Amino acid sequence: MARWVVVMGDNAVGKDGVFYHDLDLSGVPDNVIAVQVYDGVNAEIEYGDRLREQNHSNEEIAISNIAWWSAVSSAWQAAEDQRIAAEAAANAPEEEATP
Repeated sequence: MARWVVVMGDNAVGKDGVFYHDLDLSGVPDNVIAVQVYDGVNAEIEYGDRLREQNHSNEEIAISNIAWWSAVSSAWQAAEDQRIAAEAAANAPEEEATP
């Protein structure tokens, strides 16, 4: 199962150790500071003040019950797809010009 880390202060999402920063996480509620998913099923959400990075409370919840989780996973997947496409383009053989 996938391990996830979300750090709202950096708009960063990591999945299995692969992190992308400055993602569009506008679908995540304003009071969420961070999220950790250790087993691919259950999340620990840290709530509080993002500007002060002060944690007010934590909640353990199944990711299937988090309405906005698809925004997080979709943002990570879009960044991963973009990285893969850029890598493939960089490694593609150059086409020879035909006379």
